[in-house]
Amino acid sequence: MTQLVVCIDLEQTDIRSSPASLRSWDAARYALEWWRAQNAQWPTGSNCNWFVRSDVQVAAVLGSAGWPLRALRADLEQALAAGDSMGLHPHLYREDRDGWRNDFVDVEFAEECALVALAAYRDEFGRACTTWRWGDAVGRPELAARLAALGVQFDATAEPGRIGLPPRDGGTGAPPSFVGHPTHPHRTMHGIIDWPVSTYSLQSLEPAPSGCCAQQPTGTFDCITDQWVHGWCRDIAVGRGDARVDVELLVDGRVVAQTCADWCRPDLRDAGQGDGLHGVRVAMREQWRDTPLPAFQLRPVGHDQPLPANPTDHRTSRGAEVAVLALSLDQEVVQFERAVDSLLASDGVTALTIVARCNAFVDSVGLEAVECNTRTLQAHVRAGRLSAPRTLAAAHATLASPL
Repeated sequence: MTQLVVCIDLEQTDIRSSPASLRSWDAARYALEWWRAQNAQWPTGSNCNWFVRSDVQVAAVLGSAGWPLRALRADLEQALAAGDSMGLHPHLYREDRDGWRNDFVDVEFAEECALVALAAYRDEFGRACTTWRWGDAVGRPELAARLAALGVQFDATAEPGRIGLPPRDGGTGAPPSFVGHPTHPHRTMHGIIDWPVSTYSLQSLEPAPSGCCAQQPTGTFDCITDQWVHGWCRDIAVGRGDARVDVELLVDGRVVAQTCADWCRPDLRDAGQGDGLHGVRVAMREQWRDTPLPAFQLRPVGHDQPLPANPTDHRTSRGAEVAVLALSLDQEVVQFERAVDSLLASDGVTALTIVARCNAFVDSVGLEAVECNTRTLQAHVRAGRLSAPRTLAAAHATLASPL
């Protein structure tokens, strides 16, 4: 059975704001309370992995690297008593004359951030921290031996397939690239268990063509984003309203992709377009990112005319970093469902490791997604496709046990 592991980062409520925001941790408290309230919906023995932010910036701004651990202590102790695990989540913010910026270059500074956090953990809880997640997926393999010597046993930082990009805050360097990184948990040469987050490529979620062509197609080409080309198509011929029909994407008049129009679109269902399972999504490719909007067309397979179009262009400067995504509990519901199904259908997947930031729990849209996606996971658990949520140690023990 595939092991389910949920990792939630506990940080300040506004993770994108100024250092002054470090004093507000309501989102972290709410995330802890939310998980406790969910316990009745999970099987007995279900547990979460919590990662509390602590680092040089926290120590400088709040006066102590242990401030978050003390501020959240009552909730954390309840979580630990219930069997959850608690680790650390240091960021690499460094102060210079322009303020606090990420420093992804200086390994010695990263080590300082780690040592400050580990010392605070030991001071507050009287034992070594055993689970670890670097902030911003910044993974520092150079420090693995040092972390192992200080008691860290599991590192849940890696996001396989994701590239490393310079920080958006004007800082220096880039996180290591995880392209080619193993997707399964494994023991490193330093003894730490490298436990990667589950990731997926958008292209892997595109359904294969069904082989069904619409006789009387209707639909539209709606928009382009950094991730997808969006539209919909349905066959309105008598008796074929719920057929899943194929659509092709043309760029500069050339067919570059074919897919089945079967994505769930509640807006279509509400508008009377059958069951609503007629959405089209084609994953954005790197070679199309700078292509002008008028060059794109969606066309029903077997027809000469493209779908009616008045598309909008929502592309930004983001590129390859959104082609592969970590599986996050607050992701769009339909995309999350497809990603989970795709990963569970893949050969050799022994663990489904899902991450979340605590700020999703105080955002109405994010919380709605979290709750819907949690129900999806619970359905897989009931069906026997996933284990109950495990701590990293428990999941590892299960995978390491002989059959």
